[in-house]
Amino acid sequence: MRHLLSMTSGLDWPERAISINDPANIVRQARMAADPYRSVLERSVEAMPGTVWNYNGGGVWLLGLILQKVSGQPLDQFTKEALFEPLGIKDWEWSASQTAIRTRPAGCRLPMVAGPVIDRSPGHRLGRQPLAGAGRVSMRCRS
Repeated sequence: MRHLLSMTSGLDWPERAISINDPANIVRQARMAADPYRSVLERSVEAMPGTVWNYNGGGVWLLGLILQKVSGQPLDQFTKEALFEPLGIKDWEWSASQTAIRTRPAGCRLPMVAGPVIDRSPGHRLGRQPLAGAGRVSMRCRS
């Protein structure tokens, strides 16, 4: 779990190599798979876990599944009780897209508060709020 959390799982997951709008994008392919979690787990290991950082939304899906299984609760309920409420975060939501049930960890949104967004990741436009589910969320939340 440590390597999934730190995005150093070593899995071959070229999420940013192809636009999300392209049907060949790995995220789009995994979301369309009969079992998105299996599609992540079937990826080859390209680096020793813990050695190379690579943004991996599929790893986030796996973390969400693990949390649901271990807690016995839907992910949104578990995170509300175990994370957001203890931190005093009241303003958050899960996306309700067609794939939200299967990729729910990627659909959590926290609102932006006053201040610029500083994100130098590829494709990000400075000064704009990151796209929800893109994995780039400011942690300055309203409480």
